[in-house]
Amino acid sequence: MMETMAKKIENKEKETIIKMLTPETFNLDVKKLSDKMPVMDAILHYCEMNKLEYETAASLISTDLKRVLRAEAEELNFIPTTSKLPINV
Repeated sequence: MMETMAKKIENKEKETIIKMLTPETFNLDVKKLSDKMPVMDAILHYCEMNKLEYETAASLISTDLKRVLRAEAEELNFIPTTSKLPINV
């Protein structure tokens, strides 16, 4: 389910530029921001900066980013922790 979003941007010279938003670019930008802040904050900050609705962003989040987000939410006790089998290495 690959979604591509298009957004019109007007620059200082009043030229219209169309910015394409793909799940790949969204996830890369959020991962860059998550180096400086928690993942949830990075997603919300990205949405605010790019005037993107939160519901739209939810459909763009990759599986890898969802895993990181879930682990962060479990650590902060926002959601119940999932059971993990002990692995002996």
